[in-house]
Amino acid sequence: MSRSPAGPVTSVTVVPVDALDPADDALFAAWHATDQASGVADFGDLHTVYSIDEIRAETRHSVSERSERFAVVAGDGSVPAAGAPFALAAAVLYLPLRDNPHLVWSTVAVHPDHRRRGIGTMLVTHLEARCRELGRTTVTIDGARLFSRPDTMSTFAQRLGYDSALVTLRNDLELDAVPESAAGSPPAGYRFVTWWDDVPDVWVDQQAALTSRMSTDAPLGDLALQPELWDADRVREQWRIARDQGRRLVETAAVHEDTGALVAYTSMAVARHTPHHAYQWDTLVLREHRGHSLGIRLKHANLRALRAELPAVRRVITWNAESNEPMLRVNRAMGFEAIGTLVEWQKHL
Repeated sequence: MSRSPAGPVTSVTVVPVDALDPADDALFAAWHATDQASGVADFGDLHTVYSIDEIRAETRHSVSERSERFAVVAGDGSVPAAGAPFALAAAVLYLPLRDNPHLVWSTVAVHPDHRRRGIGTMLVTHLEARCRELGRTTVTIDGARLFSRPDTMSTFAQRLGYDSALVTLRNDLELDAVPESAAGSPPAGYRFVTWWDDVPDVWVDQQAALTSRMSTDAPLGDLALQPELWDADRVREQWRIARDQGRRLVETAAVHEDTGALVAYTSMAVARHTPHHAYQWDTLVLREHRGHSLGIRLKHANLRALRAELPAVRRVITWNAESNEPMLRVNRAMGFEAIGTLVEWQKHL
């Protein structure tokens, strides 16, 4: 792991970081270490991070999104003559390719030893210039923290002209508190189907249609997000990336008996480097099928499948829009507790 350089930093440079170029291996490791150090400063030991191998797998296989990474380094950006490089700050741009051609998602992380020195401002200015070069007109930066940690992102983002577009809550569930017998049976008129690590051919088109609805039915606050375009190929891509990352994915969907259509689903992933944590991904119930307790029943059914296959998992982590009271109510009933927050800060360039 790279270490913070001793003494004051007198000059800095923003350099690109290629996650797939062996020549950048040391710089990418420094980028990753700083990204992690920043997250731990804001979220403590409960901070979660993609491993280097997971980032490489996503970068290698994604055709729906392209990413660009940047690091702030001391001096002119040349490779140090001795020792490992150190990143004072790290950032990534995520560029949707199938839809939302105006938009860039980004994260910015400044090493906790080098905050409040103008490094983050310089990096964001660089990112905005790059977004303009790419013809993108809206950029978001997210900022997460435990409730008990100071809110350093709000002042920073607002000073740079960003507005709070969506507030989400980090909710955690300790599985020891959930009885194995928790209800997970379907209501009358529905049946549940569960799959691991890929979507069966018979369901993939309908699952793509459901995933598209996540960008129209879920609360999005003021995010300038256009409907996402999902088809079978994009669904297969998502699951292929997860397999290459070494992740296990389990998904449970609800089938409407009268029509044979998928009308709801929920999914969880478990990363190889954090085998005791499951990450709750999408949960969606189509509006026309709400009011039957499908959400909580689906989540319990998926949780039961997870525990049977991966008994080492002890905690489930999820993020929910602060305005999504129906889903928050479901989570509270299951035993989830809110421990932190993430704000999507948005700016129109």
